[in-house]
Amino acid sequence: MYRKGVIEEVEEVSENLRLFRIRHRVSADPGQYVLIWAPNIGEAPFSISDLYEDVFELLIARKGRVTGYLFERKPNDTIRFRGPYGRGFSIIKGKVMLIAGGYGVAPFPLLMRKLREVGSKADVFLGFKDRSSVIELKSLKDMAERIVITTEDGSIGVKGVITDVIPNSGYDLAYICGRESMAYEILRKIKMDAEVSLERIMRCGLGICGSCALNGFRVCVDGPVFRGRDLLMCEEFGKFWRGMNGLREPI
Repeated sequence: MYRKGVIEEVEEVSENLRLFRIRHRVSADPGQYVLIWAPNIGEAPFSISDLYEDVFELLIARKGRVTGYLFERKPNDTIRFRGPYGRGFSIIKGKVMLIAGGYGVAPFPLLMRKLREVGSKADVFLGFKDRSSVIELKSLKDMAERIVITTEDGSIGVKGVITDVIPNSGYDLAYICGRESMAYEILRKIKMDAEVSLERIMRCGLGICGSCALNGFRVCVDGPVFRGRDLLMCEEFGKFWRGMNGLREPI
């Protein structure tokens, strides 16, 4: 069933990236998502970036028709959504690291806040293509023990990719969010427990349609957050996904 939320504020993070603050009380774990409905267009899933009192935040990149619809909305406009859905990140007390590539940083503000509430210490590693694609979120700066940024051209931070700078060990848990191929390479490198948030085509959010299938898992309900060791046992992980037609395609 759809719920109505009112857009309270739209913050332009960059040319094609906006932070939407939506007035509606929701309860969610870090890593869970909502499905937003665009009339006569369809639905799309978005990770909850943060929530407090009766407002939740979504960090949205303009990539398709649903996001195009959202980018035309203004404060006081109403949107319809359902959820939150899915399995989120575990919250532990210890020394952890958060790893994201590009828009994968979206669920980290809420995750970081929950980790701080239990006394965890977190280092953040963020990878981007170049200076123009760097996403700087004040909430992460305020809460992280340290933040390491890489860019492929070296225009900001360390020149290279995220797998060049992340430690192999030394943390109780690694949280990973970004391209599946990136997550695959990270899991092969590190020697520690990890949880990974996957992005797949998710149409129903209820585990019925099968569009998000990953071997025996349904990402929309069994995930989107999975234990790293479970993913490494999946033949398709990091290699194949399912397109809009439901057929397996190389990543």
